[in-house]
Amino acid sequence: TDWEQRPLTTRQLNYAIADVTHLRQIYEHLHGHIVKRERQSWIAEELAKLNEVSQYHVEPDEIWRRLKYKNRSPAYLNILRAAAAWRERTAQLKNIPRGRMLKDEVVVQIASMNPHNMDELAEVRGAMRHLNVDNAQSLMDALEKARATPKEDYPRDEKKRRQLEPEQEGLVDVLKMLLKMQCDQHEVASKLVANKEDIAALVLGRTDAPCMQGWRHSVFGEKAERFLSGALLLKAQNGTICFEER
Repeated sequence: TDWEQRPLTTRQLNYAIADVTHLRQIYEHLHGHIVKRERQSWIAEELAKLNEVSQYHVEPDEIWRRLKYKNRSPAYLNILRAAAAWRERTAQLKNIPRGRMLKDEVVVQIASMNPHNMDELAEVRGAMRHLNVDNAQSLMDALEKARATPKEDYPRDEKKRRQLEPEQEGLVDVLKMLLKMQCDQHEVASKLVANKEDIAALVLGRTDAPCMQGWRHSVFGEKAERFLSGALLLKAQNGTICFEER
């Protein structure tokens, strides 16, 4: 809906009023649950992150790292960086969400096809959906400038440094099971505590994953550490799987 258009319609006003009314009831219900479980510190921790200004600073030339891509060659990443940075800067100037300029998958596809002219850009599915001629030309100029970048200045995919061995993949599966059991016990969604990338980082010996900090560490990270160190054992008991202190 367009909230800038005035006067607001009756339907818009009713929607806004209902939203506030129901949110108050939801807040009271959740607040009571949080106090009962003594999880005020969890909320304070999450709100502190939301209040951290650096969380919202976006560096256009680094935004490509948030995208999902498979090609990890420096030449590909060079074009991906240029396309993503152009989208970020243009979206900021227009004060619109970056996805309204180009969707993530379109940026990745542009990097794959590496168009050299407007006709080739038009062949990228979805690329011209929200671009006018001036924007399209500006994007092509950004890609051309990127192609002139010296190879030694191409970006590198730092994620490629270490890969999981087959036996380590097995550890990830066991830790995912531990995660589910811990989250069921604490009545919290597992996706709020850790994801597969976080667990893989633990198996590789890294300690910078979010699940190793604050309340997430007490729910899962501490148990995961103990399992990986051999202090916590996986065993079958009464037809179910459980973890037991050594």
